Amino acid sequence: VDTEGANAFDPDYGYFADQRPWFQSAVQKRGFYVSPPAVDSQDNTISAVVQSPIYQGSRLIGVGGIDILISTVGDVIDKIRFEGQGTAFLLDDEQNIVYFPKQTQNLELSQALATFDSVFPDSEGFKELSAQIKRSNQGQMEVEWKGESYIAFYKHAKLDDPEMNWSVGILIPSSIIDSPISTAFWSSFFVALLIIGVITAITYATTTKITAPLNHLKRAMTDIASGDGDLTKTIEIESNDEV
Repeated sequence: VDTEGANAFDPDYGYFADQRPWFQSAVQKRGFYVSPPAVDSQDNTISAVVQSPIYQGSRLIGVGGIDILISTVGDVIDKIRFEGQGTAFLLDDEQNIVYFPKQTQNLELSQALATFDSVFPDSEGFKELSAQIKRSNQGQMEVEWKGESYIAFYKHAKLDDPEMNWSVGILIPSSIIDSPISTAFWSSFFVALLIIGVITAITYATTTKITAPLNHLKRAMTDIASGDGDLTKTIEIESNDEV
């Protein structure tokens, strides 16, 4: 609450963390989870937050977490390719965009994948793709994007701790899949499995890198919340990135 000015000591004009949406969401989740992306009010960067409510016994004492820059995740997603081609993307658990490579059309923060049919010219099939991703753990589907035919491959990137059920996908031009293997269905199926395997490997490597230090941080926060923690102890920093 401000201590000076016209609104001094007026709680209606103060900043109360426990009234913020991110705080209330963490309390409702009651565990370690990954939030949807949001714009930082200080520097306008876009981050997802891995956070958890912290309790001392049954008493809530706060919420702790750490930001993950979406640009950092995007660097990993951009490396997903098939024969040097493809447009990879990342979705949250509601099939909204977490990361999609920059386009001439401006995408809103957390743009719904289903809206791509109208956002991009000469595009269709994304509404059906969104529904399929919601109901199945992995798969593929043909869509039309900006007047060209693509095969969309996807796989859920699911974690229990922290709680996360995002999806990694890639749009691959149908031409580079159909032309060399159009005479053999099993070959097409093999290509799908290969791509999904690559996505799985990258997802595992990415989430392992992210969650290992976060679990370490969670244990330290729980130790402090218990009242028995050593407040002079430092948490070792093993890298210079966001985590």
